[in-house]
Amino acid sequence: MASIVAAEAEYRAWLQGQLGREFRAKDYERRLARMAEGPFPFLRATYWRWCDYPLGFSRHRRVLSVGDIHIENFGTWRDADGRLVFGVNDLDEAAVMQWPHDLVRLLASARLAAQDRVLGPGMTTMARALLAGYRHGLAERRPVILDGTSGLWDMLVLTSVAAHQAFWAEERRDLNKRRARPPARYRAALRDAFPPGAELGEPYARKAGTGSLGRPRFAVIGEYRGGPVLREVKRLLPSSWSVRIGEEPPRNRTREAASLPTRAPDPWFAVVGAIAVRRLSPNNRKIEIDKAETDPPCLPLPLRPEVLYAMGRDIGAMHGARAEDAEAIAASLEAEHPGTAWLTNRAERLAEIVERDHAEWKGSRGTAD
Repeated sequence: MASIVAAEAEYRAWLQGQLGREFRAKDYERRLARMAEGPFPFLRATYWRWCDYPLGFSRHRRVLSVGDIHIENFGTWRDADGRLVFGVNDLDEAAVMQWPHDLVRLLASARLAAQDRVLGPGMTTMARALLAGYRHGLAERRPVILDGTSGLWDMLVLTSVAAHQAFWAEERRDLNKRRARPPARYRAALRDAFPPGAELGEPYARKAGTGSLGRPRFAVIGEYRGGPVLREVKRLLPSSWSVRIGEEPPRNRTREAASLPTRAPDPWFAVVGAIAVRRLSPNNRKIEIDKAETDPPCLPLPLRPEVLYAMGRDIGAMHGARAEDAEAIAASLEAEHPGTAWLTNRAERLAEIVERDHAEWKGSRGTAD
C-alpha cells in the first residue's frame, strides 16, 4: 500500500474532483485533525483507506453491505408506524462486498474504541456477542424493533429531559455560528422535507460526523404545531468501495440499502438526486461512545454485549435480505467459521494496521507524542 500521507493526498484530489466548488475545505481540515486524535477517530475518518487494506475473503458470498461500519454508525429512529427502531443509521458507503467485511470492521472499531478504557470487554466477548446477533439476524431477517422489549429499551430509549434540551441547544448553537445559503437544490430538498404547514428557519451548515467532513451538509430548524422540527441534507458520492475496486460505473447504493425489505426505515428519509435527506430529533440519533458514559462510570453503550448483539443482528438481517443469501452465509459460518477465532484474529490484525497508519499520520502532522 502507499503511505497514508500519499493515500490521503490521492483521496483529497478525488474528493475535490467530485465536489468541485462544493468542496468544504475548512471542514476537511477538521477531518484531517481528527485523524490525528486517535486510532478510532482515524478509522472513522478514513473508510477509503480501509478499502485498500488486505481484507481477503475473496471466495465468500457477496451481498449488499454497510461498508463504513463502526460502533458509532448505529442509532435509533421512528418508522412509518411510529415504532422505535435500532440499527445502522448511515448507509452512505453501502456496497456489494463479501459478507465478513462488515463484521471484521465492526469488531476492529470496537477494539480500537475500547483500548484506552479501563472498562472494556475483551475481543472474544465482543466477537461472541456480534456473531450471536448476526446469526439471529440471518435466521429471523427482520429489523430490531425496540417497542415492547426489555433491556435495550432502558439503555437506548429512555433519554432524559436534559438530553433532549442539550440536543436542541447544540443545534441552535450551530445555527447561530454557521448560518449559510445553500445552493438551490439543497434549499429545495430541505423545504420539501418538512410536513406541510411547518414554518422554516434559516439554513445552517451542520457540524456532524467525521468521514463525511468536506462534503456539503446543511440543516434547518422549523416550527410545526407548537414544537421544533429538524431536517438535514447531505451530499452523497459513489461509495469508496466501488471506486477503489474499480466498479464501473462507481455507484452510491444508499437508497437501495435503506429500503431493503428487512429494514424499517424512517419515512422521512429520502435520497433526492445525489442528496440524502433525513429527520433528526432526540430519538433519531446516533449512539456515541463519549456521550454514553454515566456517573458512576460503567461500560459505554456501544461496547455492551447486549448492544453489540443488536448491532450484529441488524447487519445479519441486511446481509440476509434475500433468503438464498441468508442460507448461504449461515452454511459458511457453520462449515468454515466455527467459533470466534477467525473474526478476532482478522479484526486484531486490521486494527493493528489502523494503528500503524494513525501513528504515521500523527507524526506527519507534527503531533507525535
